[in-house]
Amino acid sequence: MDIPEEPPTADPGEPKASRLTTIVLIVSLVLVVIVAGVAGTVAVLMTRNPDAPLFGGTPPQRLAVPVHFAPVRETKPAPCPGDPAVLDEEQTTCYLLEDGVTVAAVQRVEPVREKDGTYSVRIAVASGFKERLVQLMDELAPEQRQVAVVLAPEDPQQPKTVLVAPVVTQPMDGDSLSIAGFTQQDAETLTTRLLGTSSSPTPSQPTT
Repeated sequence: MDIPEEPPTADPGEPKASRLTTIVLIVSLVLVVIVAGVAGTVAVLMTRNPDAPLFGGTPPQRLAVPVHFAPVRETKPAPCPGDPAVLDEEQTTCYLLEDGVTVAAVQRVEPVREKDGTYSVRIAVASGFKERLVQLMDELAPEQRQVAVVLAPEDPQQPKTVLVAPVVTQPMDGDSLSIAGFTQQDAETLTTRLLGTSSSPTPSQPTT
């Protein structure tokens, strides 16, 4: 008597990626920045909620000094008396800026070690500032304009300082900017300046 064949076992299929893995893989913005002679790129990691889950649900952190993102209208060698300009940290370049967006709180700012051995600085803005920052980047992307990242003390008597001035090359649809192409020391220095802390942050590993 013939033994009936058992039906083939159903293919369980490929395991589905977790929500965390999926959102980390979405990259939507690239900027180019030159800081201390180091070329780099900036990318946006798309997250559905800046409070979770990309950074573990940590609450927003208020910055010691607000960070202002502003379009660069013109740059000049310093000094530039009479111009309403903002100087870089070396006080060698004057930046004439247009109206921009001030960010007073972030989810996280951290250095990240990339797979190629270089370092980046990841900036995840708090939800209250995301929409305006996205709009600003979207306006600058078509003409690939520079955007200055400025330390902007609330006291008008204290000077502002341009930390970096990237060129926006793609629109932004996420809430996390990753400035890449640094040495470890440069990435840690920029992170410390943005957070306003004195201790060196611990670099994270690259996302996959």
